[in-house]
Amino acid sequence: GLKSNILNGRLEKLFTDIWDELGHQYQDPIKVAIQPPGGSTDFADVTHVVPGIHPMIGITRDEIPMHSVQFAERTMTPGGDDGLMVGIKSMALATVMILTDPELLAEIKAEFEEKRLK
Repeated sequence: GLKSNILNGRLEKLFTDIWDELGHQYQDPIKVAIQPPGGSTDFADVTHVVPGIHPMIGITRDEIPMHSVQFAERTMTPGGDDGLMVGIKSMALATVMILTDPELLAEIKAEFEEKRLK
């Protein structure tokens, strides 16, 4: 589809807080994705059905474009392994927090519904 992401600030804040705890710098996924060659995804369509975010996990401090040979090479380094672990831990922690905190879940859902209906 050609839909734009429905951003969920509450869900994104949850991830930025988790990444801060893990010592990983959160970068705005919109700014990262527009760097050439940015690639594309149908994830925006998903955000019209359920709340979602599209975090970008850094694996190197070098300025290299995503979807490139250089980026692929970096995935096979200790930085790539570290990025993978940040992703795994972030998703697990966020899932536990959302499923065990009804207020947090309600905030995420409320923001989604408010933005989806606009």
